[in-house]
Amino acid sequence: MRYFKAMSWTAFAALAAAVAVAGETAPAAPLAQEIRLEAWGKDLGQALASITKQAHVDVRVAASFLKPKDFSSYTLYLYAENITVRQAVEWIARAIGCRYRVETLSSVILTGSYDWLREPEEILIEPVASLLGSKEHPAVFEAKMAELVKVHTLFQAYSLRLEAPDYKLVAVLPARLKRILYDALIAMSQPGLPLQPPAGEILGEAETELLQALRKSVVVRYKNVSAEEAIKDLTLQSGINIAFDHTPFFVRPLPRLTLNLGQTTARQAIEALAEGLGLSGYEMWPPRSVWLTAAPHKWCEAASREILWENLAVRAYAIADLAQKFGGSEVVVHHLRRQVRPDAWLDPATAIVYHSQSGNLIVVAPPALHDKVLRELCRLQADAGDRSLPKALTP
Repeated sequence: MRYFKAMSWTAFAALAAAVAVAGETAPAAPLAQEIRLEAWGKDLGQALASITKQAHVDVRVAASFLKPKDFSSYTLYLYAENITVRQAVEWIARAIGCRYRVETLSSVILTGSYDWLREPEEILIEPVASLLGSKEHPAVFEAKMAELVKVHTLFQAYSLRLEAPDYKLVAVLPARLKRILYDALIAMSQPGLPLQPPAGEILGEAETELLQALRKSVVVRYKNVSAEEAIKDLTLQSGINIAFDHTPFFVRPLPRLTLNLGQTTARQAIEALAEGLGLSGYEMWPPRSVWLTAAPHKWCEAASREILWENLAVRAYAIADLAQKFGGSEVVVHHLRRQVRPDAWLDPATAIVYHSQSGNLIVVAPPALHDKVLRELCRLQADAGDRSLPKALTP
């Protein structure tokens, strides 16, 4: 399938702002539209058709992942009075165990693999002997370059190798991965960014609204009611959309619920609902949504199922001193992968590797993820003063 490059969200936002300044009302981004998601007991085809009808957004499923004749084998238990199209797609992707890619401003494809990547390959040949030095074996350097573009793990159609004796890096890659690799090589040849925290982290309007809604008072007195009834009632009382991990219910039916909490907070009610469903994790999903999961996490940030292919940046952070204090670069890299959005580093477009010669941590990620990485590095730097490992770094 041919890949068509979509306008980035940054470009779209700039265009919308320009239109607004010109005195016209900028149209809402299609994926930011709010719809009513009534997909309780409906199959996948019905849910997708409902989104398309309400929002005029084309949500398709890659044939390599699931054929239309098999849509009926996926029963969804999703309900929301007001939810953005993007959140609805996120929920569906989670419920059926796949990911999604935004193709255009009004087109999304659900997929389970990366066979959609069919960009024409381009060749990159760069001398890298000066980047090797004496601290890193050539084979290790080559492996790290391959990790930057996931060439051996996902994209078998492409290649990367380090040619001796003059150590030229030869890579056959699609255009945007070639650009990422080139930018990473440039980053290795320059001083990394100092570990200074970005501007103060302020909760946005959507996050603040959700936290306020979680403190709202609700009344919970359910006796042998269905999960659908309980979720609809809590949504009506709190204004919070509630969805849950479908995986456990592939093998067992949804239980009926008896909960008698009386007057309580929406957060406590949702925790009790999760326990009644046999789930244990809670993820906040601004605006106005939470996701209940079987994973043992408490009120963490939701992990997106979107394939991160647009709006990527390559940055280098100077962490040589930090790596030495914590017992080596691999310890720091491992910590970042565990603590800063672990799901994100599984994406083929993101990467995090350490370059020994420059002492730089090379990170490929969207800007928001870079901010999280930098904040965590600054936190580690502050913790390094007492010469003890942070709890998360302890084996």
